[in-house]
Amino acid sequence: MYCKRLALPGHRPATGVQRQGSHTADVTRLRALVRDVLRAIQVQMHLYEPHELLDLAEAAVQLARPSQLWMQAWMGALLPYMKQLQLGQLARAGAALLAYGGNPSKPWAGLWFVALQPHLPSCSARELALISYALQRWGCKPPNTWSQLFLQTLTHNMAAMGIQELLAVLGACLTLDLKPSAAWLQGFEAASQGQLGLCSPRELALLLQGLALLGYQPSAAAGGWLQQYLVAVDEGLREWDMQSLGTMLSVLGQLEAGLEARMLSRSSSQLQILGHWSNFCVAFSP
Repeated sequence: MYCKRLALPGHRPATGVQRQGSHTADVTRLRALVRDVLRAIQVQMHLYEPHELLDLAEAAVQLARPSQLWMQAWMGALLPYMKQLQLGQLARAGAALLAYGGNPSKPWAGLWFVALQPHLPSCSARELALISYALQRWGCKPPNTWSQLFLQTLTHNMAAMGIQELLAVLGACLTLDLKPSAAWLQGFEAASQGQLGLCSPRELALLLQGLALLGYQPSAAAGGWLQQYLVAVDEGLREWDMQSLGTMLSVLGQLEAGLEARMLSRSSSQLQILGHWSNFCVAFSP
């Protein structure tokens, strides 16, 4: 005979649902505490040093989305130090703002780009991609001398970029209405060619569209960029959504290389169908 062990009131093991609810409550309390701390810091923002301001912004964005007023106070406190910041600090400031999702004032963004200019030749591929995202998001157009230096620096870094970074570069060029040289576009083509097989359908569509909008005609030579592009399309054709497929076909039909692309497509029954449909998409494109 044995005694059955009874669970005492108030000491029952927590169920999975209870543990999850407790965790959610803890996170909610933590975020409320962080917001209280941020409000206290906001009125003293001007007392902080640049490196402290950068630490604050990164922590604030990660732990609890700060208010717009808080970010404005932060930008105002950092503004007097902008031209003194090193490249890494400028990149951190830009990354914090991009992570927050808001847009800085045009004077703040303009000074950020001006402060970056002497550092552009030293930028890594990752930092250039960050700058490209900022150019798209913030709608600020730097002076022509800045833009030309930006393009020149990209020439030496595009080979080290991933496809998302290259797409950000394309977006920046289109936002600024830049006209890269033929040599620059050939360098971009070379940098992206080896990654075509790794692209998602959306990335492939945006890549072709971006090059076309910049006025570039991809090489349709055997083994060239366009042939490899079509192979990448063919291999992932079942994964394409209608929007990406429509974009790709419409742009392909508008390129001067479209005829050669359709010639290349004869080696693939699926791509032969795409060749016929490209004419249809061009006829009904906006």
